[in-house]
Amino acid sequence: MTDRLYKTVLADLSTSLTMQPLVFDDTGACDLVVDEEIALIGLMDISPDLPLKRLLSGALNPLFNDGPGLGWHAGSELYIGFKAIPREKVSVVTLKQAIAELVEWIKTWRDAH
Repeated sequence: MTDRLYKTVLADLSTSLTMQPLVFDDTGACDLVVDEEIALIGLMDISPDLPLKRLLSGALNPLFNDGPGLGWHAGSELYIGFKAIPREKVSVVTLKQAIAELVEWIKTWRDAH
């Protein structure tokens, strides 16, 4: 059921934005590039294999207060900005709003650093 929900919302988002269809790859990620420079990647679900306590500590605590979070990915040496949307609130409208807010937050953060 969850897979179908996310795939449907992603297809509806693509249609709403009049763009090529967005789809999840084999790892559950969907790439979306904004202004040819900001890559947004959505994951369907957090893998239960991830070390959850370590993942959510420190800089990732904003995950629980509905604000954007910021983390550092050592492998790629990139900062990662993210916004979590509770499953029960997933819709095209919510997704469009969250993407817009995240893009603005990333631009503001990037310009300040």
